[in-house]
Amino acid sequence: MKYLFPLFLSLLSFQLQATIVVITRTDSLITIGADSKRETVYFDGRPSSWQSDWCKIQKVGPFYYAFVGDNDSLQRFCAEAAARHTHTLDEFYQAFAEPVRKKYNSYLNWVYRHNQEQFLREHPPRQVVARIPLFCFENGKANLFIAVFYVAAVNDQGVFVGYDKLDNPAESYLGYHLDTEAIKHQYTRLLPSDPINYIDRYIKAVVKIQPDHLGGPIDILQLRPTGHRWIRRKKNCLSFD
Repeated sequence: MKYLFPLFLSLLSFQLQATIVVITRTDSLITIGADSKRETVYFDGRPSSWQSDWCKIQKVGPFYYAFVGDNDSLQRFCAEAAARHTHTLDEFYQAFAEPVRKKYNSYLNWVYRHNQEQFLREHPPRQVVARIPLFCFENGKANLFIAVFYVAAVNDQGVFVGYDKLDNPAESYLGYHLDTEAIKHQYTRLLPSDPINYIDRYIKAVVKIQPDHLGGPIDILQLRPTGHRWIRRKKNCLSFD
């Protein structure tokens, strides 16, 4: 924080309005500044080119904050608890940022566990061999996931791919952004017949729609030529060979 406090003061000099603190879903960037003047920096104070103006700004006590991600009630709970015992922006940041990160990580772990359990209940007795989360932003809000693809081994000759819906199912997202039902159908019909191609096209479509707002990590897996083992591709690889 010793790097950030001078930045707080410099930003507040632009406008004497409330300062917001934005903790991104990756926990690697924060955004601070007055309501109409914000700057994104890394934790060590280095400036970043990543900018956003669509974060929801919330007021709690004398402070303002915004959090990129879902689960507003969790954020509000942490912010209200922090505001009750703090008087300065620096104190509020310290009291808000650490608890919300810890609680948010626990929340994400619960989401993953809950959805994998649901998947296994619906598609027994397959063994899940890969889980591919897809992150994106939509309608001015960072939706942490739009879908989680579960890749499960069926036998030595084939694989099964399903996806679990978290706030935005894949078809709805594609249907919302693509022009016609026919174009949408070109993607969705691939899910049962060619699931790997479906995931590939799906990710490419999201990249085209929101090229700067695709988060990760996305681990894409492919079968070895024998079809018996999965190998891990590099992170954030957006297509298959």
